[in-house]
Amino acid sequence: MFAAIAPLIYAAVAMLALAAAVGAPWPRHAPIGQSPRVHWYAVAAVVVLLTVWRIVDGEAVVQAIARGMARADGRYEARRELQGPLVAIAILATSLALYRLRRAHAPSPEMRWSRVALGALVIYSLIRSLSYHPFDALIYADWGPFHVNHVIDLGLLSIVALCAIL
Repeated sequence: MFAAIAPLIYAAVAMLALAAAVGAPWPRHAPIGQSPRVHWYAVAAVVVLLTVWRIVDGEAVVQAIARGMARADGRYEARRELQGPLVAIAILATSLALYRLRRAHAPSPEMRWSRVALGALVIYSLIRSLSYHPFDALIYADWGPFHVNHVIDLGLLSIVALCAIL
């Protein structure tokens, strides 16, 4: 059920970011990375890309390509030996990137936290593409009517949406 409505939720968040961009000031002497208007346009663009990623099931496409390459090279059976370290590296890189994003100067806390949440969502989507069984078992576990995956998705999108509204 969530997979069917997720693109609509993503699109709604993109619209909120677009509205925030239109209503944001355009500081004349601020560096481009600190302009609220540029920030919210960029957030809207990234969320639109994530919407398309969800619609075309980008994770499944990446997984199918990776499986095909592993089978062609005769390394399909040994894939788990590579997936674990890749997930560990991705999580470490994510942690470092999010720390840097959190510490990065932004004119407002809303811009800073929307960067962190959106960065986490992008990297989380890429980590899911690795399809590492222990990680999948954790994120696809049931948590009430949702999977943990849905809670993470909705939580990060909610942070971006709230930052756009504020």
